[in-house]
Amino acid sequence: MIDIQTLIIWNGVALAVLGSLFLFYWFWQSRTGGLLWWCLPFVFGLLAAGASAGHDALPDVLAPRLAVVLIMLAYGAVWQAARVFNGHRGVLLPVVAVIAVWCLLPGIGAPGAPEAYVSSVVRGLVIGAFNGLAAYEFWRGRQEEPLPSRAALAAILGANAVFQVVSHLYAPVLPAPLGLGPTEAWAAIAYNLAVLLVALAVTILMVSLSRERVAEQYHQLALHDQLTGLLNRRAFDAAGAESQAPYALLVIDIDHFKKINDGFGHHVGDAVLVEAARAIERCIRRSDQAFRLGGEEFVCRLPHAALGQAEVVAERIRRAFEALIITLPEGEVHATLSVGVAACADGGRPQDELFADADAALYIAKQSGRNRVTLSTYARPAVDTATPARPQVGA
Repeated sequence: MIDIQTLIIWNGVALAVLGSLFLFYWFWQSRTGGLLWWCLPFVFGLLAAGASAGHDALPDVLAPRLAVVLIMLAYGAVWQAARVFNGHRGVLLPVVAVIAVWCLLPGIGAPGAPEAYVSSVVRGLVIGAFNGLAAYEFWRGRQEEPLPSRAALAAILGANAVFQVVSHLYAPVLPAPLGLGPTEAWAAIAYNLAVLLVALAVTILMVSLSRERVAEQYHQLALHDQLTGLLNRRAFDAAGAESQAPYALLVIDIDHFKKINDGFGHHVGDAVLVEAARAIERCIRRSDQAFRLGGEEFVCRLPHAALGQAEVVAERIRRAFEALIITLPEGEVHATLSVGVAACADGGRPQDELFADADAALYIAKQSGRNRVTLSTYARPAVDTATPARPQVGA
């Protein structure tokens, strides 16, 4: 014969162990606040198990009410922990407010009363809502952070939300703790096993999701320029290897950048680079990519853009940067840039070849007076062995 009280105690111990794993992982991950929030649901779950197992030490009315309140707090904490993981602020006040309203309903602690069914349904709706909101938090973050474990977490929490609502709707015909009927061993086993399995799955997936996030952050750092935040040369090479669609390239170089560095200092040069990056980002589409290859040289990759369309974008960038007046403690800095443009109508040309065309066009723009846009069709003849070498970056 299974002792239900012992079963509840062991379930509480399991929840304590899982909560401890989050605490350990929080220390290991340099005390990330989002992981610490995930300890709260397990703390409330452990307290709920204690209230249920120790009902003999509590008044008959208080014990079930306290256990249910703690269970609802645990699910509410799951919702807030999911919000914190998505970068929002965790607030328990709305969770406490909803539970306080439920506590005012009649019928709590009186299973035979008609009001008990209403109380049970509302409780199921509240717990289901907390689970559903947590599932939504993971689901809506997929676009900005497409990590594999997000969808699995959303599915588990969403399924648990449905289970909680349905089980409370059928509370009159289900034995406790699944419903309002007399306690039965199989129902106690099923309930505690369901809680434990959901908690275990959430723990495993949250740890996995945290590791995926860290791995993605390192991956993004490897593909981005630390100064400007733009993609770097490694990302540019990867983009050329992956895509076969028609595209255009803009090769951009800040004019007289060496004079800016020598005259004002490298910190001013860095500020000019950052402003150039922001101007480029403002002038391109969301589907376009901007790269800093090094020094003062930038590249834009424009998918499905013809030569004429790329010229319009290049001119927009040139004018936007020309109009900037960068105000610094050292004074006002005004700079211009030159752009070389090349396009591939069928996507069949390797990126390095198209880059060479755009780079040659940039060289012509520099030789023609700078602060201008030049197209590769006008810049590069079919055969020109006499074309001088391009000057060094910063010319």
